[in-house]
Amino acid sequence: MPARLRFRHRVGLLVVIAAAGLVTATAVTLVLGRRAERQLSGIETRYVPLVELDRDLADMYQRLTRALEDAASAADDAKLADADALVRAMHARLAEARPMIQDNGGEPDVLEAAFDDYYATARGVAAAIAGGAAAATLAPQIEQMRVRQLALAAQLAEATNPDRGALAEAFETARATQRQALVIDIAVAVGVLGLMLFASWRLISRTVRSLQAVSAGVERLASGEFATEIEVSSPDELGDLAREANRTAERLREYRAHTQALLEQTRQQADELARTSRYKSEFLANMSHELRTPLNSIMVLSKVLANNAGGELAVKHVELANTIHRCGEELLGLINEVLDLSKIEAGKQEIAVAQVATADIAAYARSMFRPLAEQKRLGFSVEVGDGVPSEIRTDWSRLAQILKNLVANAIKFTEKGAVTVTIAARGQDLAIAVSDSGIGIAREKLGWIFEAFAQAETGTSRKFGGTGLGLTIAKQLAARLGGDLTVDSELGTGSTFTLALPVAGPREESEAPAPPVAHAATPAISSAAIPLPMPPERTPAEPLPDGVSVLLVEDDMRTMYSLASSLRGRKVTVHLATDADEALRELERTGGVDAILLGGGAGAAERLRADARWQRLPIVTLGEPGDVPKPVDVERLLAVVRERLAHRADQADAGTGTVKQNVVPGSAASATQI
Repeated sequence: MPARLRFRHRVGLLVVIAAAGLVTATAVTLVLGRRAERQLSGIETRYVPLVELDRDLADMYQRLTRALEDAASAADDAKLADADALVRAMHARLAEARPMIQDNGGEPDVLEAAFDDYYATARGVAAAIAGGAAAATLAPQIEQMRVRQLALAAQLAEATNPDRGALAEAFETARATQRQALVIDIAVAVGVLGLMLFASWRLISRTVRSLQAVSAGVERLASGEFATEIEVSSPDELGDLAREANRTAERLREYRAHTQALLEQTRQQADELARTSRYKSEFLANMSHELRTPLNSIMVLSKVLANNAGGELAVKHVELANTIHRCGEELLGLINEVLDLSKIEAGKQEIAVAQVATADIAAYARSMFRPLAEQKRLGFSVEVGDGVPSEIRTDWSRLAQILKNLVANAIKFTEKGAVTVTIAARGQDLAIAVSDSGIGIAREKLGWIFEAFAQAETGTSRKFGGTGLGLTIAKQLAARLGGDLTVDSELGTGSTFTLALPVAGPREESEAPAPPVAHAATPAISSAAIPLPMPPERTPAEPLPDGVSVLLVEDDMRTMYSLASSLRGRKVTVHLATDADEALRELERTGGVDAILLGGGAGAAERLRADARWQRLPIVTLGEPGDVPKPVDVERLLAVVRERLAHRADQADAGTGTVKQNVVPGSAASATQI
């Protein structure tokens, strides 16, 4: 600063320098801020219409589905005109959105073709049902409609879902622009403040003490203490400088607050995404009852029809009823796989470990899968290597579930040759390898074979069935057990899936009772295997003694009706109740029953046990967890009831009490004696 300038001129020059720095910082802020606004505006212009398109197409698709359902349920072909009108509207919307879909990487022609294929099949099914066709005769068309519906959903997702990578990159670019503006502003501010400090130091020797306060304040601002206010004590140039410094600090505080708000908003968005994912998993994990209740009625009633106890049905009708029951079992397997995956993702899949004998694992594999392999005329063997530990610490039911998925897949994808299960020791691990001579997997597709809903080939699901979740569940369960699941395969020559589990067990575990011998009883497995050729029909359970009566407590009318119909077809006297109060009244009215089947009615078991007259009455619980899971297998239910009655009779013979045996319900002699 020239020494010949007067003090006020020097201070004026200093103010000019400061103002120039502030203008520069402001200009940089405006330019880069507008650039960020343009970038964000571009994001909104490109991706918001995609969201609106996705919403519109989803709404029109739901209305179209309802229109087809209305036409089918009303048995009126004329109502299909509503569906045709919606199709035209949907075509118009797709035509309008063609440029947007192409810009998003979708293929409008493929999407429209998938939509036309689906609608042609769905309209045909609706028209056939409206014309009086039986649903059972339309199974191929309905399956084709489901496949084309999945293809349409995939095309819609590809056409309307924004490229998340590009979206993230666009947001990162906008944030980078904001960070650049902040860095430049700070750099300019620090440079200007440094120049002011240097000039102030030169002026200290010639100015009054008040300048020292201004200089000290500027130093604090330069060190980042933006909350500091410089005291303004004079109306001269030094006061102007102090006020200007305070305004700079205020702008920096505002900018910092704005930056913190943006960061907080980003964190909230990340939390929202995590919360949405958690809600999805919790929704799937909690929907079991809603899906299983109607499915239970379908399976029980179809089994009643298939048994044809009165001989009223023709052979063809019995075959149709058996087909419905088998389809229900396959649907239950698919539901269980989706629910198992959701439980694993939600962290609700509990692991309970116990000592499991290696010999039991081998025996389970032989007894469980050899009949299925022989049914397809395949060779099947279980080989146990040398040095294999006699026991392994793991969760038996989860291990059985993994084996069931792996061996079922091997049998399903093998048309000729053999399937081999090899149990060997590998360091501190037990390695169980499942090898087959089936279709194999291409090398380039091995990287995502364990992804959810993945199939190695496009036509795999259509030809072999399944959701593509079996390997995903097996992979994640292996990790929960402290091990890993790997695959080695070559297209056309077969595959080998290897499950490695630590012999000492997973690090985090909870104790469980020792598992049953594998060849004596099949362990409870919460996920059905991928569909296989149907095994031979099971031998019906031994009927209960004549005159046996039960009280069915169930709060769902569909389940109550179907289960009661099936039991009455087995010559069992069934009394009904929907809750604990009604159950107690029914017991008072009848004078007692042989057993209680408890499928619903909150608190019913506690209320019954609280009454001394019914404390020793056998109770069989239905559902998960329970004695008999839903959908109820009537043969298994009869076996459990027979076992409880036999156990109670043994207690009576041992002098523990007199129990009703084969007494006609409702008679005076039917009361239970304790």
